[in-house]
Amino acid sequence: LDRYNCMNAYTELINWLVALLNSDIDVNTVTEGSEIDRIDISKKSIYPLAHIDADDVTFNTNLYTFAVSVQVLDQVDYNNEIKTDKLYNNDNRVDVYNTSLQSLRRLFSELKLNKRIVVDGEPSVQKVSDKKNNIIGWQMNLSIQVPNDIMSICQ
Repeated sequence: LDRYNCMNAYTELINWLVALLNSDIDVNTVTEGSEIDRIDISKKSIYPLAHIDADDVTFNTNLYTFAVSVQVLDQVDYNNEIKTDKLYNNDNRVDVYNTSLQSLRRLFSELKLNKRIVVDGEPSVQKVSDKKNNIIGWQMNLSIQVPNDIMSICQ
């Protein structure tokens, strides 16, 4: 049997999201799971970071529906030069918010093109800010449907 045909819907979903995020020009690292705290966020080389979390799922005979959140985060860098510009301050916050939002927009656009893994409805997107670790970005929450036809091939 072909190993792909025996994968479950969760694995298929995560593999697809990881592949899309790894192909994004503005993402250096992709992680998965509810324990984002276990990632060594002090390493500058991992940013921008995309983090996937698929916590909740409902299913019927033919379909899984996952509640998925994807965060795209980066560290705030401070410029030592004194600036008088009140909007942009001495950091890259505006650039980080813009870049991370665009990464999520590209992910959503790619997901909408897929015929097998289907986005159900429109996403909601919220700003993320971890002041303790100096990390900011956006989180996109969406409902994704994956068909339940692959497990029957394995039987």
